[in-house]
Amino acid sequence: MRWFALVLFVLSATSAGWADELEQPAGDSHFRETVWPLLQIKCIACRGAEKQEGGLRLDSRGAALAGGENGPALVEGKPDQSLLIKAIRFDAPDFQMPP
Repeated sequence: MRWFALVLFVLSATSAGWADELEQPAGDSHFRETVWPLLQIKCIACRGAEKQEGGLRLDSRGAALAGGENGPALVEGKPDQSLLIKAIRFDAPDFQMPP
């Protein structure tokens, strides 16, 4: 359930914007203090600047919206179409995160 809340917050934070040129999102203090550390611990090691499994980066808003080999990780205003939501819900066998 915590992951579901995390992704919902990430989706809402995309409208506030991440600083694409920085590795850490700008803006909301709750996002910086709570959500961003979880993304760093659970996601960025495999989907950040140094490594992009599936061609996906989650260390910036632009990268998450652009997506990877399977399409955009986030679709603004359409969480049910967002692969990140599907992954944390375990809705599809190919998109179950975190492992």
